[in-house]
Amino acid sequence: MANIKFSGFDGTDPITSTSILVAAKGTNNIKFTPTELAPLVGIYAANGTLSSNRTITMDGKTLAMSSPGGNTVTFGGANNSGMIITGGNNYIVSSNGTYAISSIATSTSDAIVLRTSANASADTSILIDSRSPGGNADLHLKTATKLKIDLPVAAAVGYVLKADDVDGNVSWDAETDTGVTGVTLAVGTGQTSPLTESITNRELTITSNEYGGASEIGYVPDGGANTTFLRGDGTWVTPTDTQNTTGPANPSATISGTKIDGIANTFMRSDAVPALGSTITIGTAGTTRGIVSIEGGSSSDAQLKLHCSAGSPQHAVTIEGPAHSGGNNYIVKLPTGLPAAGKVLEVDTYVANGGGSDYSNPPLATMKWADGSIYSTNGNLTGARTVTMGAHNLTFASTTAGQEVKFQKNVRIDGQSYTPLETISSTASWTPDWDSGNVQTMELTAATTINNPSNIEVGATYIIILKQDSEGSHTVTWGSAYNFPGATAPTLTTGANKADVITLVAYSSTVLMCTSVLDFETT
Repeated sequence: MANIKFSGFDGTDPITSTSILVAAKGTNNIKFTPTELAPLVGIYAANGTLSSNRTITMDGKTLAMSSPGGNTVTFGGANNSGMIITGGNNYIVSSNGTYAISSIATSTSDAIVLRTSANASADTSILIDSRSPGGNADLHLKTATKLKIDLPVAAAVGYVLKADDVDGNVSWDAETDTGVTGVTLAVGTGQTSPLTESITNRELTITSNEYGGASEIGYVPDGGANTTFLRGDGTWVTPTDTQNTTGPANPSATISGTKIDGIANTFMRSDAVPALGSTITIGTAGTTRGIVSIEGGSSSDAQLKLHCSAGSPQHAVTIEGPAHSGGNNYIVKLPTGLPAAGKVLEVDTYVANGGGSDYSNPPLATMKWADGSIYSTNGNLTGARTVTMGAHNLTFASTTAGQEVKFQKNVRIDGQSYTPLETISSTASWTPDWDSGNVQTMELTAATTINNPSNIEVGATYIIILKQDSEGSHTVTWGSAYNFPGATAPTLTTGANKADVITLVAYSSTVLMCTSVLDFETT
């Protein structure tokens, strides 16, 4: 082909894929198609170095650097240099559709800088927009060490970020919010809660509320005394009437878990006794004793009823107070000693104090445990007394021989006085024992010796009846204590079944004065 200078091409015929370009290579001319020439003459065909500053003017157009197939577009620099994007428009650095600006950490100085105009009068901003169609788009600021925020006011230790206005402007400033700055304890009136709290100007107020009546709760108010009562409206008063004339009825005598609230002008009466299945302790170990007072009603005296283990109303022992008609007050103090079988309570000491009519200082009877028998100590009759035996016998028994029942004065018997007849079995030798009875009898079945008796009581009168058996003719020899008239013993009747009566008076412990009456029939 003919040689044509490049300036001779007027560009009227555009280059197509079938056009032929010719270029010189050394001393030879070589032809290229546009497709073959493109990789050789583009600015991206090989690495290069700028020889001076260069500017790409987009002139309202968009400059796009696309990277299909997952390749990366990298802006890099040495000596702490970086990529600077300037201008009054917004710029987006895009990688695979994800909005991100990242730094490859090749040294501690690597960084990505987003910077607006350095001109102090410039009104420019950097916008980091994390908005996306999804509802969970967040802005994440993540660092391995510290997050540093530089604002016009330098930060100091303890400073916090504060909102300067409602537009979202913030700045560093000293912390002035110290929370609650004080606590106040106060006393309030009745409330539905015993404690309430409030915070005003960082001052916490805790109020302990006083009971105010009705359904309110709280601490017991001041002003009570041992003569006053806390009324249903939360006030202390001295009652003037024990009857409930206003308000709801008084609680019943048995309370089984139902609370009855009082109101003004009402009191808990003494007949409102809780039915408790547990121990009730009244008083303390202090200087004041515990007192239980049970009042009577109308003409009925008060009672203390102690039930059996089966509960009420089964079996009970009731202790009733004295009748009003007696007009007496007294204190019964129990013994300090332990009881024992057969012992009874007996007044040990008695102190009259203010007398039976003195309610505040009544007589004091201190009890003791005494023998239950009326014979444990000597006593004095204070008036005529009668023991009515009715259909029963009164027996003075003794388990020890020789014991006596003495009447030191006259004894009157309006009826019989007798000694039971003591029958002695026949024996060849007999020693009468007068402790066995004053009248004794023996049936003679053979000759018998009657020895001096035992247990003679001087002045006593004794009788011996001697009876012959069906054979008769049995004789008796007397001991030396038996003294008969003329010192001669009588000749006893010897007839069969006949009897003789010998009467003996004890003159001394060794002398019995004897008389005889003979020949009695026994049938």
